[in-house]
Amino acid sequence: MTLSCAVLKVVAMVTIVALMPSQFVSTDAAIYDVGWSPNTDLQAWADSKTFYPNDSLVFKYTPEYNVLEVTQLAFMNCLTTNPVSEYNSGPTMIKLGEPGTRFFISGGPESCLIKLSIDVVSLPV
Repeated sequence: MTLSCAVLKVVAMVTIVALMPSQFVSTDAAIYDVGWSPNTDLQAWADSKTFYPNDSLVFKYTPEYNVLEVTQLAFMNCLTTNPVSEYNSGPTMIKLGEPGTRFFISGGPESCLIKLSIDVVSLPV
């Protein structure tokens, strides 16, 4: 009788863990270095990665550039006014939170012309 009780407990635990929402399941977070410079094809780099919540981006840049997190509309139109967040002293680490797309551009002169921008998609776990 004790063995069947133990087996039932194990089956119950496995079932509970299997039914837990994914946000409660632990995963290792990754840290990605972003070479924030016009000499890098940033969007191709971002598109080649798979990002998840709790991953971090480390933007490495020189003083003539900065990093602005912007809305999708600002990203599409290269609007540097009223960013969601602004970072001016690199390197800058930004942790990805909830699943979804985040948009980053530089507020430097002609940054959009030299494609100093990326959108990063964080997938659900």
